[in-house]
Amino acid sequence: MSRPSKINHSHSFKDQQVTPEERDRLMRDIFQRLAPYYDRLLDVQSLGLHRYWRRVLVRKLTAHPGQCLLDVAGGCGEMAKRLVAPDRIVVVLEPSLPMINAGRLRGIRDLLWVAGVARALPFPDASMDAVVCAFGIRNVTYIDLTFQEILRVLKPGGRFLCLECRVPGHPFVPCYYAFCRYLFHAWAPGSSLFPMFTNILWTPSWSFRTMRKSDVC
Repeated sequence: MSRPSKINHSHSFKDQQVTPEERDRLMRDIFQRLAPYYDRLLDVQSLGLHRYWRRVLVRKLTAHPGQCLLDVAGGCGEMAKRLVAPDRIVVVLEPSLPMINAGRLRGIRDLLWVAGVARALPFPDASMDAVVCAFGIRNVTYIDLTFQEILRVLKPGGRFLCLECRVPGHPFVPCYYAFCRYLFHAWAPGSSLFPMFTNILWTPSWSFRTMRKSDVC
């Protein structure tokens, strides 16, 4: 009899119970649709604060000349572009090809794009000076495997910095949920506010409904 796996598999997608394989497929479908709008969605979701949080992460990373940096689940390169410098190598690992293509269209120079999943990093042992992950861990299916792989590719003394967000604590919870209800109602079908918001952000209403229904991103 085989021993039960100790690897933490995520079996949830919104309020559904799914297999890890099915969750991977659902995640691919979502990011294929959201790729052109993802960063604008983050602007709305975080009220633009994600840009400040990324700058804080860069300051705490304190990268040095000659280093090789890896951005796991790097999306369109919004985090990695802040790490770029002539004296270092910055690699973006992203499982979604549409997200990679959207990032390449931005013309960010000196980024190396690699298609792959965090649970099986296609890099040698002890090959990275630092690994970062910004708003990506929540979308990972095999979390334990992902952390094992990050540890494997880090050089001795290397650093892993993870940036994530959560629902704010008391006393801001009521304000947060009020904002979310207002936001998603504004993009609801038939809302009189929809044309104004769409013109401002140039982001289709279905993209916000997709984020709400998936409970990811």
